[in-house]
Amino acid sequence: MTGRSSIKLKSYRKRAGLTQRDLPYMMGMKEDTAIARFEKRKRVPTMEKAFAYQAALGEDLEDMFPEVAAKARKEVGARAALLTLKRREQGTKGCASEVLKQLVEQGAQVGENATDV
Repeated sequence: MTGRSSIKLKSYRKRAGLTQRDLPYMMGMKEDTAIARFEKRKRVPTMEKAFAYQAALGEDLEDMFPEVAAKARKEVGARAALLTLKRREQGTKGCASEVLKQLVEQGAQVGENATDV
């Protein structure tokens, strides 16, 4: 994961006026070392902790964890492309075919724009 985003996560915390000790307390964590690991992108928080970050800092999850969001979009897009092929082979269509097209396109866009994902 990139260092640029770690600086961004740290800047959100500092802009909120919180220290690396304040934030884990607010998030219900027992140790403050996890915050440093999240900020340095050595660990990705659980979904529960990610939402706690959002609640504590008032920032959008995708802005705080862009690599995770991009990776998920890329993987879902690739799976949507495979599902589309599978449906064609089986001769089935579905009401979700437009959704699948959009997911494939989004996944391809992420693949074109992402270098660290």
